[in-house]
Amino acid sequence: MTRDQAVSNSLVAIHDRGDGLYNQVLVIINGVVNFDEVAGYCTQVVGAGSGGSDTFLNLAQYQKDSIEYNEARLSGRDSEVACLQDAWDWLTTGLTGTPHSVAVVVVGNIGPCIPCQRRIKAFRDAIVHRFGADVQVEVEVIYDQDDASAWDTERSNIPTTYGYRDLPDSSLSDGTPVWRYQVT
Repeated sequence: MTRDQAVSNSLVAIHDRGDGLYNQVLVIINGVVNFDEVAGYCTQVVGAGSGGSDTFLNLAQYQKDSIEYNEARLSGRDSEVACLQDAWDWLTTGLTGTPHSVAVVVVGNIGPCIPCQRRIKAFRDAIVHRFGADVQVEVEVIYDQDDASAWDTERSNIPTTYGYRDLPDSSLSDGTPVWRYQVT
């Protein structure tokens, strides 16, 4: 299986869930696309409201009761939170040995909100810190929301943006149109 095939399969599983916001994280070790929980890992498809341990965003970095604080607090139950934590738990307790490379693909039907984008960046930084400079780390976000790579809306009367702005059109090898963002 190729990486694009795995992403395509993930998008099918996400869309099979119906309406709502869903994510799944694929962890590819040493370039081998294998989700046997030994040589790689794939989280469950997780819906909005799943939340969990918010390891990758500290609310203390925001001024209390600011729009940014309220959005970050509200997004603490987003599907990305649960998926990132699940993938992190596997990387820190399930993976044996030190890999040569770690590629993580965050797959969704909607782009991540701004606080989740920060979580994903912190997740990438944590992987780099965990494995050191000798391990190649790549984190990519792939989603297939309609119309544009980002859209502005409100959630509980708090302004938010889903997705990364101004991404070029892209597609998987099977022709599925997607938005791709390489986290650095």
